[in-house]
Amino acid sequence: MPTPGELFDLARVPEPLRALLDVTEPWEALTRIDAFVAGMPTGRHGSVHPTAIVDGPLFLGEGASIGPFAYLEGPAYLAPGARVGHAAYLRGPVVLGPDARVLHASEVKRSLLLGGARAPHFNYVGDSIIGHDVNLGAGVKLANFKTTGDEIKVDGRGTGLRKFGAALGDGVSIGCNAVLAPGTVVGRGTIIYSGAMVRGIVPAQRVVKLRQVHEAVETVPPARTRARCAGPAVLPLRDANPRRSLPWVTYGIALACVAVYVHQARLGGSLAGFVFTVRYGFIPERFFHHPLTAAPTLVTALFLHGNLLHLLGNLLFLLVFADNIEDRFGSMPFAVFYLLGGALANVTYGWLSDAPRIPLIGASGAISAVLGAYLIAFPRLRVQAFIPPFLVAWLVLSLFARVPRFFLLWFPAWLFIGYWFLVQLLEATTHVAALQPGASAVAWWAHVGGFAFGVVAVVVFLRRVRAPRWR
Repeated sequence: MPTPGELFDLARVPEPLRALLDVTEPWEALTRIDAFVAGMPTGRHGSVHPTAIVDGPLFLGEGASIGPFAYLEGPAYLAPGARVGHAAYLRGPVVLGPDARVLHASEVKRSLLLGGARAPHFNYVGDSIIGHDVNLGAGVKLANFKTTGDEIKVDGRGTGLRKFGAALGDGVSIGCNAVLAPGTVVGRGTIIYSGAMVRGIVPAQRVVKLRQVHEAVETVPPARTRARCAGPAVLPLRDANPRRSLPWVTYGIALACVAVYVHQARLGGSLAGFVFTVRYGFIPERFFHHPLTAAPTLVTALFLHGNLLHLLGNLLFLLVFADNIEDRFGSMPFAVFYLLGGALANVTYGWLSDAPRIPLIGASGAISAVLGAYLIAFPRLRVQAFIPPFLVAWLVLSLFARVPRFFLLWFPAWLFIGYWFLVQLLEATTHVAALQPGASAVAWWAHVGGFAFGVVAVVVFLRRVRAPRWR
């Protein structure tokens, strides 16, 4: 641990201030400031601008000055030649040595600045000891308080202080916007480059660099999220498959999706909405780099949706098909099946994704698993489908004659779901979504992965459950 004599040239310290540094550890000087300012002489031998405010005891040495709109909350001691500039803020007790400078919009709180030290632009100096001729670049911050409120330690050694910023040896130079953590001690003549985050003990005559890797990445506005919509231009309206119990898990999932979407709609296109999507959407790059911390997004992404049509399309498929799968599996096994299917669908998409930084949102990975299970469990049961392109033709023909509603047709489940899956597979392979960036905003591979999981899961379930009532 550097001593005050190793950090500062004590011979340069004027006699009134030398007692502050007659200590063993550098931070102990802070405990002596109160006694020093309590016994300091009074008087103003320098200049104070008419717009400056001085609130509390002040000693202003010969040639010292306080600039316009500065605010001094004493007690404060300004040695001869010291200068407080425009809009600076001093929160006493503060001691400025000869020719020390606290200039434009800088704040100094309970600190000692020795001769020639400079805090010239937008600096914060809290509970610190600044050596001779130290220069703080614009925006440098000397943090003095841990967010936990614990005792400040220097390289593991306790200081007995809850507030202690830094001790900077003579001649230290710090670049713009660098931040020193509480309890930092920097030896004489060390240079700290701009933007660095420094903590602990830095020896004398060193250069501290911030090594950065610059990467230009694609921005992720909310409109570029990868949405998953469960179906093509053929929509299911109902099925001829009565159930034997109330599908409360299916209804709960639907209500949760609606509630989350209402919250998303309230946030809209704001920054808060963007942050919400990024936080809870599934981002492949984040998951594969930090799988444990990002694992919850495998599930949370299932309840987010990109727009109202996205939500309504997924809910339609969910409410038509999921109730019967829940009826066969049982409510709790179905809940596990649904969430696991959605999670594995997300992983499938992430593994093949062309845009690993774009959030994936939507329930259709899990709904695709439901469709796969329905295909195996109820292949022959009928599903009524609404075909939007046929509606236009029906409207035109109905102007001239009575025409059956051929836009509403019944299909066996194997045909309807088989057609649906074929569309997903063709879209996934023809767009080659894993290889052609920007090919589609729909996560086709999530549909394929979820569907495959549903088929396998229901086959395993039906083999294990052979009783007439499959519950």
